[in-house]
Amino acid sequence: MTWSPTDTVFPDTLPENASILPAAPAPSGWLGKLGSMVSGQFQGLNLADASLGLGIGSTIAGAITEGSGALAQANAEKAAADYNARMAQKEGDAEYRRRSRIARQELSSQWVQMAGKSGVMDESGIYRMARNAEEMERDALNAAIAGRNTARLERARGRAAIEIGEQRRTAAIIGGVANVAAQGLSYSIS
Repeated sequence: MTWSPTDTVFPDTLPENASILPAAPAPSGWLGKLGSMVSGQFQGLNLADASLGLGIGSTIAGAITEGSGALAQANAEKAAADYNARMAQKEGDAEYRRRSRIARQELSSQWVQMAGKSGVMDESGIYRMARNAEEMERDALNAAIAGRNTARLERARGRAAIEIGEQRRTAAIIGGVANVAAQGLSYSIS
């Protein structure tokens, strides 16, 4: 003798006899038909119901895809801005080092020319050298500051790209939900 699922001591525990919760009433209208399409119960559905479900599904998928694309583009723009910021910082620092090196060479050359063979310098020459050194250092610092400012602007551009991407994603999803609502409304009116 073989065992069968109906051979149980508790026949009320069989799935067809179990009633833990009372059955919920089926929703009516287009939402009920959409629910029956999702659950795989296609009884009583016509071509219009199926196309509504397909339209709603594709609208939602399109909105999600559009939103994901907007965020991916924003992430790419931020990555480019971060790279540009690093490059601007490096270029500014390199220009500062280059200008400082040139300034040291020029000041050294001026020192040798002013001192001459005798090694004696007048006061005006020392003041002139100090002013030249100050100008050269200012030029070098301005190059470094310009690099930092460009880097700061690039980082801000990257942050703005992310914010805009998030806003575009939200707008795409809201637009998709609005289209779904409009489709449902037009279906319920017709």
